[in-house]
Amino acid sequence: GTGMGTRSTTRGGSAASTASTVKFLLWDDKNNNSNSNNNRLTRNSKSNSASTRSSIKNFIQSVVDDNVNIDPSEMMQLIHSYFEEDEETGQDEPNLPSIVKRRQIILAWIESCHNRSILGFELGRKLQQNKKQSIMWHDTLQCLQNKKSSSSSSSALFSFGGNSSGGSGSADDKNKITSYHPDAPLVLRKNNKTNMSIQPLYGGDETTETYLLSTCLSLIKAGRLGEALDCCREFGQGWRAAVWDGNGAHGYQQIDEPGPGADNDCEMDDSNDKNKTVLIGNPQRSLWKRSVWLASRSMHSLLTSSASAPSNFSSTSPGTFDRQTIATGSIVYEAAITSILADDVSTALMNPIFKRNWMDLIWVYYRGKQARFMEQVYCTHNAARRLLVQSNNRKYPLVGTEFESEEKEQLSCTEEISIMDDGTFLRNLEQEFAKKIDSSGDSDDLPWRPGMCAFLSNFHDVQSFLIGNITALLQNAEESKRDDNDGGGSKPFLNEEEEVLLRFIFHLIIFLDSLTSSNDTLAELREKVIVPYRNDLLLLYLEHLMVHKTLWKFTCLYASLLPMDAMINSLTQFWISSVHDDNGRRMILNQARDYLSEGLDLVILRKIVRAHISAESESDSRMNMNSSSVSMMKRFTLGVERGLEQLIPQDDLIKIHSIRWLCIHNEHYADALVCANMLLRQLLLDVDASGSDEEIDDWSDDTNLRTAKLFKSRFLPRDFVGKALNGGGILAGEEMSEASANNMSLKEFQDYLHEFEAIGCFLEAHSGYEAWKDLIVSLSPTVPFHTNSKFAPGSLESEIAMKRDKRNYIQKKRKHGLALIKVAEVSYQSMMELLTYESGFLVSDSTEPGIVHPIDEIRERSTQMHSLRSKCLSLVVFLTYRVLTETAQWMNDFVEDIVQLFRDEALDILQRIHMIQDDEDSPSPFLPESWHAKTFVLSDALNEKNYGILNCLNGEEIEYFQSLMNDTAKYLKECEERSI
Repeated sequence: GTGMGTRSTTRGGSAASTASTVKFLLWDDKNNNSNSNNNRLTRNSKSNSASTRSSIKNFIQSVVDDNVNIDPSEMMQLIHSYFEEDEETGQDEPNLPSIVKRRQIILAWIESCHNRSILGFELGRKLQQNKKQSIMWHDTLQCLQNKKSSSSSSSALFSFGGNSSGGSGSADDKNKITSYHPDAPLVLRKNNKTNMSIQPLYGGDETTETYLLSTCLSLIKAGRLGEALDCCREFGQGWRAAVWDGNGAHGYQQIDEPGPGADNDCEMDDSNDKNKTVLIGNPQRSLWKRSVWLASRSMHSLLTSSASAPSNFSSTSPGTFDRQTIATGSIVYEAAITSILADDVSTALMNPIFKRNWMDLIWVYYRGKQARFMEQVYCTHNAARRLLVQSNNRKYPLVGTEFESEEKEQLSCTEEISIMDDGTFLRNLEQEFAKKIDSSGDSDDLPWRPGMCAFLSNFHDVQSFLIGNITALLQNAEESKRDDNDGGGSKPFLNEEEEVLLRFIFHLIIFLDSLTSSNDTLAELREKVIVPYRNDLLLLYLEHLMVHKTLWKFTCLYASLLPMDAMINSLTQFWISSVHDDNGRRMILNQARDYLSEGLDLVILRKIVRAHISAESESDSRMNMNSSSVSMMKRFTLGVERGLEQLIPQDDLIKIHSIRWLCIHNEHYADALVCANMLLRQLLLDVDASGSDEEIDDWSDDTNLRTAKLFKSRFLPRDFVGKALNGGGILAGEEMSEASANNMSLKEFQDYLHEFEAIGCFLEAHSGYEAWKDLIVSLSPTVPFHTNSKFAPGSLESEIAMKRDKRNYIQKKRKHGLALIKVAEVSYQSMMELLTYESGFLVSDSTEPGIVHPIDEIRERSTQMHSLRSKCLSLVVFLTYRVLTETAQWMNDFVEDIVQLFRDEALDILQRIHMIQDDEDSPSPFLPESWHAKTFVLSDALNEKNYGILNCLNGEEIEYFQSLMNDTAKYLKECEERSI
């Protein structure tokens, strides 16, 4: 449709391959200067400009001479084929001048940029919301029809401006059109030069018209003229689509049968029913071109003189930029579209819509350049066709060659754009923008424009631009970070302008780096720019992304471009310092699994979690936990859920949360198990177990122990062990492969699992002890016994009342006793289970290094487990003895209470409390001797060599335990001497 070789630019993407585009842009212009050794993209001398025009002319003439007999549409298609070729043709074939091909690539790239900028918007959405817009100017038409029906004269319907019928009319009516004609708004604007706020259409038609034309202009800038025409037709302005659609070169196409609507829209030759020939394109293209050109100049004149243009608008030199120019109304968009269709570059460059955007001006220039080239092809081909007619002595000219004068006029009018040099235009444009921005103080897009100009004009300018700006960026960032560290802040280290420049330069460097490996001509660029600065610039850009949380999702993508060690260190530091919530962890980790090599995410996670766990905890954070806080932590372990994290020291909380990195994907759970063990060992080893001289501390008030319990019970996911077992896709109960344990051997993985379960056993045993401790303190062994004195002693009523009171007493005593027995038995059994742990509590023989765990970590773990084994077993031995002896003492008070109240009946009352059967020989748990006897079971466990418990006690502890057992023997003897 445009005749400029941009038909392949579609809604979905660019017209040319990005890689071949940039490669071609950076190669030497061999057609124009095959002996040149430099890498200049364009040369800004008059002689070179003349030689470029000469090479273009020679190429066109060569193609036309070989193809004079084809139709103009076929000629345009032939030229398109030259644009699509990546390599040069043979010696006998004409070669498209590289400057023309390069301009076409730039034009396609700019149109693809425009296309991407509108992909996120639903063009025409406002139009589609109102179905009445299928009629052009619906509100205006309705008003004109109403006026016609109410007026005695119909002449007003066909006049322009004001009230021609002689009536005074309203002031607003004088500013409205009185004819339903496409040119009516323009004529009315012309006749109302002094009215600064004229709105020629009625109702919302003016707004709709502006929106429609702005939508069409956006589509045209994206290379989608056909869609712009469809938009006009769909919303009631088919005439406008017909006016715009005249640039297609004409030709003839043979079809077997006419398609739908062919009879109405196409000229056909029906002389042969089997081979129907359809006329396509516009045979009067040259006449249409001149008409559009005149319309463009007319609209520009109207735009600069009528009230619709802002008062500060001026038609200065092409490319002049004025930030204050904000044109309103549909005419400015219509003038812009018309100037583009007419290839009127100088007028388009002065349009307010284009002037306020640098990329639009670049697009106008390169589109005009390519349109001029295609016009030369069209005119040269038509001239050759005329000569062909003369040589054949034909009476009538060929279709489409009748407008020689119009063709020459169009070439003459566009001569200015053919003389204009790319580099000169770009430099002048940049200078104008920079000058205006300096005066206005507005620097929205200043940083990247010099680089774009350098890239479009001169290879060495690109190199100088990159080196100068990269050096400045790195230096400014370093100084900013140094000042920020001195001030203790964490603000972004680049300002907004520097961030834009960094983003532009970085992506340009990355893409050029992808080309240099296969292009020897870019060796200089690689040596002087890419190799020295690439990684430093990449690290700087990564730091920029890490500062802005909204950009975190890109960090893994760009980090993947770094060398392995730098990538791991960079991401590790970032994840440690910045990512602290589960949503952030999940998002970052998913990005890492998408962009990093397989398994690298786990390598980074191992470093992160170990760095957190090995960090030194501030003692103050734990010392400040008072007794009430510890009591609250205890309640949380028993089921209260409010404010849990506030009761854990901040340093420990960070360590706990770090393990959540490994609880996102199932294949990481085996490593989560290893790190959970590391944290649990650290917390338990930090418990202060000094105690007093009189008794051993039971750790109940220690923050570290409480934190360990909360971590295991509240922070680890449900079925943590099951997920660790099945993390590699192996079901529980089946043989586990090495992959299921994340590169850990089966023996090593089972060793860590054994450790986790053993520590869990200890924490459960201690929780059972605390439950017993809380109950024995609060539960009294005595129960008051009250007799009813209102009955006479020895009476039947007195006996019945006494039986009832005894029964109530027995029930209460039994309830108290059973409550303590149950808790004490659970505590005793859980601690004995720990002491008699299968294969030994925290016993590990794994000392061999593996891929996952180095030898230093293995040795440290072995040392910690040995220390923790001694520490925990020593504690549990004495806590078990305390549970048994203090329960026995409670039971002794329990029995004494019965004896004091009932004397001779005490044995009967106790039997009724216990509900002992006559043939039952086992000692009653309500008797203290049954609990004293259990201490000998504890002693036997200590002496069992397979458990190795004595090896965990020092000499003083062994001696102390022996003295306790001697006391127990005395208690048992006293119980035997008791009558009950």
